[in-house]
Amino acid sequence: MLKLVKMKRILKCGFVSICALFLLCACSKEAKYELLDIEAVVRQEETETEAPEPEYPEAVYVRVPVNLLHEPGESTLGVFVDRGTELEVYDYDYETGMYQVAVGSNMGWIGDWYVTETAEEAERPEIPEADEEGNIPPEAMPATGSDAYYLTINASRDNTYGGGTGADPDYYARDKEFTPSTQMPERVKALYLNASFGKENFEDFIEVAKTSGINAFVINICDNQQIGYPSEVMKEFCPTAYKYAGNTKEGYAKKIQRLKDEGFYVIGRMTTFQDDYLAKDHPELTICDNEGNPRPLSNGYWPTPYQRKVWEYKIDIAKEAVEWYGFDEIQFDYVRFPDRTQSAEKEGNIDYRNDYDETKVQAIQRFLMYAVDQLHPMGVYVSADVFGEVSSPFVGGYGQYWPAISNVADVISGMPYTDHYEATEDWIPWEHPYETVKQFADQVVQRQAECPTPAKVRTWIQGYNAYKEPHTEFYAENVGKEIKALYDAGLTDGYMIWNGANDIEHAQRQKSAFDIEP
Repeated sequence: MLKLVKMKRILKCGFVSICALFLLCACSKEAKYELLDIEAVVRQEETETEAPEPEYPEAVYVRVPVNLLHEPGESTLGVFVDRGTELEVYDYDYETGMYQVAVGSNMGWIGDWYVTETAEEAERPEIPEADEEGNIPPEAMPATGSDAYYLTINASRDNTYGGGTGADPDYYARDKEFTPSTQMPERVKALYLNASFGKENFEDFIEVAKTSGINAFVINICDNQQIGYPSEVMKEFCPTAYKYAGNTKEGYAKKIQRLKDEGFYVIGRMTTFQDDYLAKDHPELTICDNEGNPRPLSNGYWPTPYQRKVWEYKIDIAKEAVEWYGFDEIQFDYVRFPDRTQSAEKEGNIDYRNDYDETKVQAIQRFLMYAVDQLHPMGVYVSADVFGEVSSPFVGGYGQYWPAISNVADVISGMPYTDHYEATEDWIPWEHPYETVKQFADQVVQRQAECPTPAKVRTWIQGYNAYKEPHTEFYAENVGKEIKALYDAGLTDGYMIWNGANDIEHAQRQKSAFDIEP
């Protein structure tokens, strides 16, 4: 096609030249010079508008393992390509930055940020050998900020809890620049509302926000068995979820638009890999026992994060939510494997349906890469929620590892709820909200330095009374202590108040804390 277009332009230019020659023969000397000038202009314009031949390499090499896409902009995933795989290049899409490639008989598309033009560049950096005490000598450490540096400092975290090692994920710097539909506030201060929108107190929550420092709301799209609205994606792939939608499409839209009309930044929250309805409708995609029966784990059923059909379903819901309701950000909660699975793994009666022989930490990071690739072109930020303990220097047995997630997402949100920490005879964490959150925040600062392109840190903080004795109240004083702890540690990107019951009295009595600034 490109050659045909070029030939037409040549013929057109030749036709103009022939006409000019005939006219030259019949014109005066002065007119001949004018015609020569016209021909020169025509030739110049044709040269300037002639499309360049596309330039791209004959082959590229996979640097970051991913699944190929069937088409740019679509969510359907194809064959998995591992690090170092040579891909034959057939085309390049300048708009999306993606190569059309082939590996064997499989065709697909891959982002140019996942490949290199030489096999050598696709190789992982070498990790220096540690000494007898397990430490890497200072003189052997790679240059600070290099690819090898980030891989080396994370490789020291071993597979203690079954989630993988710190060396399993990728730590290449990612280009997080994109054009958002709504610019994220410099410091997000958010209230949370489930899919009932606070029921009869919806307007009261808006009033609290308008008369305090709150500038954002987190709204449930789906929270396991709580479904926000009748999604067409659910109707097609998970009809049980569709059946239990809690609002009409129009009713849900009206509430979201109300928040946007007031100028609030609106975040759509999704529980990702805990989903009883999806497990019911698609047991073949669910973590199961050795006989293939879905196995209940951690208070529910878990479609496995290893299965790409689960990824596609969740991202299709997210994209539909953005198209229908204009969410400014999609927040993935439960973006992990189930916790407390050690006994099931030890007895050997659990099947994660791990098709690509990945570790848990690899699957979680790769899902978030896919989510970012799908949602950034829609002008939407991507955030991920993680356990509070993920601020510690280990890979969780459920696949969450702070540097791996922070390096990919736009926002990472730890959940250091004070009553989730263990108490001792001498120390009750929820009685000391400042100290408990400050310890978490200080660790986060260390983890953020362990990846080249860290996310913004926007923390979930406790906004409900402690569920353990003593049942400490969390009103303005204690919520203010949590906020101050974050700021004092240097985490000033914001926070979100977790109160799953949507208790308006708590929000009203916490209001003065929302005006605290660093």
